[in-house]
Amino acid sequence: MTLSRLIKGCMFAAFAVLPIVGCASSSVAPPGSKMLAQERGRVMAVADDDGTVSVVDADTKATLYSGPVHKGDQVTVDPQANQIRVGAATNSNSLASDHKYQIFFKKS
Repeated sequence: MTLSRLIKGCMFAAFAVLPIVGCASSSVAPPGSKMLAQERGRVMAVADDDGTVSVVDADTKATLYSGPVHKGDQVTVDPQANQIRVGAATNSNSLASDHKYQIFFKKS
């Protein structure tokens, strides 16, 4: 086996494995954010400061909501009501009651 063939084989193996390793993450946290809460079913958190809140379905890795939040606003993911509430605003979503939801916060 030539050296170039060995190198090509190693590069192919590395690139074939990268997508598998990349999918192993347990969340899709927005860059620079911190997790405030994580629960299966209904989950609630309170914003530490003004900033941006993101709600992620940890089972599907989908971001369901991302928007502004003010200090003290309560963020609620309510699968039974199919709603995500941020402060006084309500957003309708199709939410599965058996999924795990994560609430992330990024200070502005």
